[in-house]
Parts: sequence; structure tokens; C-alpha cells
Amino acid sequence: MGMTYVRFALSRRGVFRLMFGPEMAKRASFAELKSAADQAFQWLNGGVQARGRAAQDSHLAAIAPWALVHGLALLFLDEIVPETQAETITAAITGHGALRPAIPSQVRAARRNDRFAGSLPNDAVAMVIS
Repeated sequence: MGMTYVRFALSRRGVFRLMFGPEMAKRASFAELKSAADQAFQWLNGGVQARGRAAQDSHLAAIAPWALVHGLALLFLDEIVPETQAETITAAITGHGALRPAIPSQVRAARRNDRFAGSLPNDAVAMVIS
């Protein structure tokens, strides 16, 4: 899912920018748009719950991988990281590449050092990939 998100951002740049740009700050004013956004997030949230997360913490657990791939997409779109590396970097970070074993330990280390310790699941990054 994470790779698909980044690929969509790179192949549909204008649509992606519009979806998350300042023009959409008042998306709640548009019932059809709000409904579509809510349905998309519920789909992601449902996937997190299917992985065994309780409903009360699935919201945060769903936002974590979304934020990760959204940030990656923006790094590529804004040419901060070369787009030619998009497939390799996204695969590595979302668990489809060589970095997969390191990610859960990095999340645990971040939790120990973070003021929100305990609020992120150990497998937050892995949730991106199913």
C-alpha cells in the first residue's frame, strides 16, 4: 500500500497536490469530499484493526504509516530526495527491502526517547505494507 501511495503521488502530481493542498483546508464544507476522505481513512483504519489493534489506538496506528509515506512522497515531489530513488527508498522504508529488520527496532528506540512513548505500536511502519 505504501509503494502504491508514493507511485500515485509521482504519477498524478497535480491531483496529489490538490488532495492535500491549502485549497482543501475547508474540505468539511464539501459533504461528498468529506465522505470520500472519511471512507479512505476508515479503510486504512480497518486494516490496522485487522492486524489486532484495538479501536481506541487504531486511529494513531493508522496515521503513523500514512504520515511516513506521505512525507516520502513529498520529499520526492519537492526534489529533496531524487525521484530516481523512489522505488528503492520506499521499498526499504516500508519493509519491502533490506531495511525491514531494522525498522521495528528503530521504532522501539524512538518510543523510548519520545515523550509519546507507548502511544505508537512497535509495528507502525510495517502496517504500511499489507
